[in-house]
Amino acid sequence: MEKSYIYKITCKENNKFYVGSTVDFERRWTIHKSLLNKNKHHSKVLQNCWNKYGEDMFQFEVVETIDKQDKDFLLQREQYFLDTLKPELNICEIAGSCLGIKRTIEFGINKSLSQIGEKNHFFGKKHSDETKQKMKLKSTGRKHTSDTKEKISLSRKNKYKGTENPFSKFSEEEIRQIRKMREQGMLFREIGKIFNSPRQTIASIINGKTYSEVK
Repeated sequence: MEKSYIYKITCKENNKFYVGSTVDFERRWTIHKSLLNKNKHHSKVLQNCWNKYGEDMFQFEVVETIDKQDKDFLLQREQYFLDTLKPELNICEIAGSCLGIKRTIEFGINKSLSQIGEKNHFFGKKHSDETKQKMKLKSTGRKHTSDTKEKISLSRKNKYKGTENPFSKFSEEEIRQIRKMREQGMLFREIGKIFNSPRQTIASIINGKTYSEVK
């Protein structure tokens, strides 16, 4: 019979722990260890704890075994344990909400590495004068659509603020998640990489200069 699991990663030094779910217990633990040993785990607080105390001080254990592999039900059970146990080493309070973050981090790291130095297809090259002129002509005369003009007008008039602004790139849940990550020790630039945003933008959100209406 196919099974799935709710698991804990516990730091034996301070009894703080991380909760997750998986359909392959052994493989998930291997993945966690690999990311933690490479200093690339999505949970900064778990990573910091691992770096401080070392692998030998951590225990990986099954909290609940489920006699089926149903993703929705598995996330429901994970959410139950997140709500009742309140693990200190998770950065996301909603089960499944960090899946996108994990994939974004991995994609961003791989993409960055693939475009460094000689690996960049434009390494050592320069645009010709002809190409520069074409690029200039292409951008000249470019016009906004009527829809975009309306959004710009509303934005400038401050009719819509924060997440209601037509140009806002963040949802309220993402704003809360950004602030939560900072509370748990993540740096501005690290959060910026996850959300593909400049450090200054993240700092403004966290300091309440922008999106102050989101609580």
